[in-house]
Amino acid sequence: MSATAAAKSESDSKAVSSVASDVAFKFPGKLAVVTGSTVGIGYAIAYAFVKSGADVVINGRDQKTVDSVVTKLNAERADTKSQTIYGIGADVGTASGCQSFISKLEALNKPVDFLINNVSIFAAKEWTANTDDEWVMRATSQLQLHRPCSPLRLRLCCCGGVV
Repeated sequence: MSATAAAKSESDSKAVSSVASDVAFKFPGKLAVVTGSTVGIGYAIAYAFVKSGADVVINGRDQKTVDSVVTKLNAERADTKSQTIYGIGADVGTASGCQSFISKLEALNKPVDFLINNVSIFAAKEWTANTDDEWVMRATSQLQLHRPCSPLRLRLCCCGGVV
């Protein structure tokens, strides 16, 4: 993990720790899958699920970064006996990355109770400077994972799961 990413991760941890300590939800035995969960909002969501007692799948494009976050979150587990945090490095912004992610997720052979698709495409420029093609790309990027996950949901999601 780069020094910049490590500093951001440390900042994210401090920002969410006080919020997540007040988490009233309890999800022991449930599996939460959070894409884009190595920094920022995705990390905060994953952290809250960890604090709630859920098993959590951490996802990011770089496996080393994912592994680092898994190690860090393992120290924060609500239930150290049965709670598991998994790490799947895959770029779910691409078709091949989605397929890799889904294959690895299926290999866990666990029902998915929560799928939080936190991945999106971002460009640091004024919104009026986007071309029509850029708008379409950003709008559809959120849907990229949902289509290939539909068969996965049918096979692995338990009744009443939130996707």
